[in-house]
Amino acid sequence: MREQTQKAARGIGVDDPGVGKLASGVIGKVFEWGAKKVDDVKSAHPRTEERIADAEGYVAREYADSGTRAVQVESWEAAKDQDGTADILENYIAAIEAKGKLREGDLGSARRLSKASLTGPTRAHAYPNYVAAAVEIAQGNSEPALAAYETALAGPEPAGAIYAEAAALYLRTGKRDKASEVIEAGYTRLQEPPSLTVPLIHTYRILGRQADAERVAAKCAMRWPKMQTLCADEAKGK
Repeated sequence: MREQTQKAARGIGVDDPGVGKLASGVIGKVFEWGAKKVDDVKSAHPRTEERIADAEGYVAREYADSGTRAVQVESWEAAKDQDGTADILENYIAAIEAKGKLREGDLGSARRLSKASLTGPTRAHAYPNYVAAAVEIAQGNSEPALAAYETALAGPEPAGAIYAEAAALYLRTGKRDKASEVIEAGYTRLQEPPSLTVPLIHTYRILGRQADAERVAAKCAMRWPKMQTLCADEAKGK
């Protein structure tokens, strides 16, 4: 913050003594603002013990006959402080940053961060592998991207976007049977979500399964009227 303030101040002609004073003032205001935000969060965010008490009250009220055990603060604190938890968070942060670098066109940084996210406990997780596939695609590497998608789909809680993008890449690389297998699996596993309806129609149409494309489009029109035109246009190839 001090360096950025000094740079900005010199740009408008403030001399070195003035820069130091200005920088200190800005930093002071930043810390003052940060302290206030922390206080606001503290006042609005109950302590762990209070949140557990609320949760236990709900469980006791709604699931009185379930025989659930009381939640202990110590158990949560112990889990939160485990090294594995920190490793997972660090790796997901690396994956998120890799996606950002990819959007900026910085492929070198994106690849480095993506590799870092695929270590230890998150090696087979869906999101880091999803980002790794995006990095490979950006560099024109289809096969490593497909391998990353496969790992992502086998990982915990793969999102619909992974099924859609994996199916699209299978189509582009001529793996037609695999494309339909993946998109159908996602459509079924996620209980026929709107987000995969258009990709499924698109896949059927590209594969020449026009009857299936029109069938899903008709179902789309009944279940989600606002998507009717979108689904119908996709089935017609518009």
